[in-house]
Parts: sequence; C-alpha cells; structure tokens
Amino acid sequence: MGTEQVDENGYIVLDKDAFVTFTLQEIMDLQLDGFSQQNVIFGLKLQRATERGRSNYYALPQSPEDIEIELEPCFGLDGVIRAKRVSISFEPGVADEPSMDRNGS
Repeated sequence: MGTEQVDENGYIVLDKDAFVTFTLQEIMDLQLDGFSQQNVIFGLKLQRATERGRSNYYALPQSPEDIEIELEPCFGLDGVIRAKRVSISFEPGVADEPSMDRNGS
C-alpha cells in the first residue's frame, strides 16, 4: 500500500508491503493448470475445503477441517491445493525489480 509521501526519486513511499509465505502440511490434492513463464493471479481464496468430487485421488482421508487454497487466474497459473494444515507468515518488504534479461545482464 502507498502513502501520500514521495521519496527522493519521486516514487510513492510503500509502507505496508510484505512477503507472505503459505506453509502447507500434509497436502492431499494438487490441481494446477496453465503454468507459464509469467503467472499472474487475480485472487487467492483460503477456506475450508469444498467437495470437488476427487476423493478417490486424495492422498489422505478427507475431514471437515481440511484447508483449500484456490488460485483464481488472470494470466497463466490457476488451480487448487488441499491440505490438512496451513500456516501463514508475513515479513515486511518489497520485492526487487525483476530483470528483463533472464541472463542477468
């Protein structure tokens, strides 16, 4: 998130950016589609798992406490991950600008 402050280069000062890490334990199901070199999600839903008719594929028995992360696509990656437990951690920070040249030059 931005503030109304501007830094010495004229850029808006960001004060609420963070790296968010999702740690999933005992993954039961993983359905990912559309992965490419550039992946942009429109949204991420973290909720109690819904019935998707895939119980035959689950690595572990399902329960009402199962957690699901749904990646809603904008470009590239989309899918669902179902697990027994998830933890979330936040670390303040801003990602470095990605290099346009994948060779590092």
